[in-house]
Amino acid sequence: TMALLKLAAAAAVGAAAYVAVLKLKKIISAPKSITLTYFNIEGVAEKVRLALLLSGTKFEDKRITFGEWPELKKTIKSGQLPLLTIDGMEVSQSAAMLRWAGSLGDGSLYPADPMQRLKVDEMVGVQEDLQRAWTPSLYMGMGRHQAFGHPENFEGKDAIVKALRENFIKDTLPRFMKYIADAITASGGPYLCGSTVTIADLAMLPQVRYFGKGVADHVPKDTLDPYPEVKAWIEKIMTIPAVKEYYASL
Repeated sequence: TMALLKLAAAAAVGAAAYVAVLKLKKIISAPKSITLTYFNIEGVAEKVRLALLLSGTKFEDKRITFGEWPELKKTIKSGQLPLLTIDGMEVSQSAAMLRWAGSLGDGSLYPADPMQRLKVDEMVGVQEDLQRAWTPSLYMGMGRHQAFGHPENFEGKDAIVKALRENFIKDTLPRFMKYIADAITASGGPYLCGSTVTIADLAMLPQVRYFGKGVADHVPKDTLDPYPEVKAWIEKIMTIPAVKEYYASL
């Protein structure tokens, strides 16, 4: 009788565990409809595109023109892009989108282990610091100088943009390139947090590649040449078949 009771108890526990697994799978399974809306540039949406791509998640990559934005803006509760629409629910923060997308698929892009996740989040934070450090140079060049206290007709804007960007390349960028190189070394590489790609790599990649494209005034195409470890890291990610195919298709 005791043996039968133990067997029944074990079966009940097993059944409960099975039900729990089914519920978990239902919770984390990909939604039926995912649309990522942004302009036809990389910007802050690129990391989310890459995370969805590498998690194996099907989504609509909706790219709008700048001319379409004023009317579309009126319909979005946050009034900003990128916009992620998940089964009708709107999400407007790219960092939240990135972490959610990284949790899809097999979950390797954003590990569940607390210590591994801590290292990933640390490097995502480094990328956010890099973006903030570059923002004044970017916005001044985009004509947003009034946000920094300058008058609308500011004759000295071009000189300030040149000085800001040259100083960034000389004094600020080297510090962040060292962070990246040191992280790869400490983790054993070849990626920022170890042997597998994470959302930290996907957040950092578009930002760092930008500095080597020669598309920004006063930021020459050879800007990344002094950092071979960083260039090797970029190349490693760019040769991942899904990433390589994605960029070849654009």
